Amino acid sequence: MKLKTKITFFTLITVLTIFILAMGINTLIFYGQAKEFRDKEIDSSIFFFLSEINNATSKTEIVGQDIAQAGEIIYSIKSKENPKDSLATILYEKMKNFPSLVGGGIWYEPNLFGEKYLGPYASWKENKIEVTWEYSNETYDYFHQSWYTFALPEKWNRTTPRTEPRYRTAPYLDTLGNEKVIFITLCTIMYDQSKHIIGMSTIDWTLQSVKTLLSKLDITKSSFAVLIDKESKKILFHPEENYLLKDYRELPWLKNKDFKEIKKNIISTEEKIQINNQAYTLYESESDANFILVVAVNEKEAYAVIEGIIVRNTILTIVTLIVIGVMISYIVGKSVQPLMSIIDVLRGITSGERSLKERIKIKSRDEFGELANTYNRMADTIEHQNAKIIEYTETLEEKVQSRTNELNKTLQEITKLKMQQDGDYFLTSLLLKPLGVNRSKSESVKIEFLVKQKKEFEFKKNK
Repeated sequence: MKLKTKITFFTLITVLTIFILAMGINTLIFYGQAKEFRDKEIDSSIFFFLSEINNATSKTEIVGQDIAQAGEIIYSIKSKENPKDSLATILYEKMKNFPSLVGGGIWYEPNLFGEKYLGPYASWKENKIEVTWEYSNETYDYFHQSWYTFALPEKWNRTTPRTEPRYRTAPYLDTLGNEKVIFITLCTIMYDQSKHIIGMSTIDWTLQSVKTLLSKLDITKSSFAVLIDKESKKILFHPEENYLLKDYRELPWLKNKDFKEIKKNIISTEEKIQINNQAYTLYESESDANFILVVAVNEKEAYAVIEGIIVRNTILTIVTLIVIGVMISYIVGKSVQPLMSIIDVLRGITSGERSLKERIKIKSRDEFGELANTYNRMADTIEHQNAKIIEYTETLEEKVQSRTNELNKTLQEITKLKMQQDGDYFLTSLLLKPLGVNRSKSESVKIEFLVKQKKEFEFKKNK
């Protein structure tokens, strides 16, 4: 593996590892924080709808309580005058500021004002209030209507206060104009100063405003809300109107719910409920008026924006890594280019394609520049030595011949000197020869001389 490839590979691996770890940790932190923020956003949206429902029911209760108090005051100051005008005026004034309410009435117990039936009713018709007494007769007999006996049973002792200040009937279907809508009647008990029951006020209101409100729920595209009356277990709102006023347990995903542990104005969640083969999270809470609000939020859609951001970040990360890889490869290539130049010169010299006269032209002051300068100095030295070797090679024969001649001349001189030396030795031996004659004469002793020169020589074949 080439150096450039090694540096690029290991640098990319290091950068990739650090980058992936950093992005992974960042993505986990981002997803956790974004999911927490999204959950709070969903909770806030649901709290908004819950608050609007509470406001609608609270407004109804306030109007009902005001009408009941007005009825109690009329009773407390009753005179010989007929109270019908006063009752009609009170109803008109109380109802005119609340066009969202269908109607309201004051219903007294029998014979409190000398009449068996005394119950004015005010309602909105063609954007104005109309007060009627058509229900104060024996034909309608409001004492025995279901809404009246629900709030005030016939056998209830009128001297004993009711257990609750107000009673809300079960939702029912009725006609408003040309449309069938869900009605609820709110009954508020009226008392005299002795806390004896003297009748009740009623407010009839529809869930049209609530329906309009919940229809606008847009937490996600597939999310929807269901409003349930806790006491009757009837569905008050559902995106599919064929479920209205049916038992909520007919919904497959709510058939096992009892809502016993649910708390008012506190949102509880239940995750991964399958609705139409899709995962939903259920957000449940109870309103002040005992309505159960269930909001089903599609899990995939709820966090789609977050997941989209993560996907885009992942794509951006990949693109960034590719750009970083290209930059690293380019930078490494530029960094090792001087080294490659050195290698090319050395490889060319080794293969014979280039000579030692080739020099590396690198002007940088880094290690590569120093290496190039060192090589250039080494090449200068080698070239100088090679020139000397070539010079020695070209003049070697001449120098050998010259040296040989010198040696031969020297040898001749030595030979001449040796002959002279040997001549001197021979002459010396001749001069000494007479001195070495054996002249001794004796019959008893025989004397012989052995003369051996230390230096042996040969002169003109004489030794």
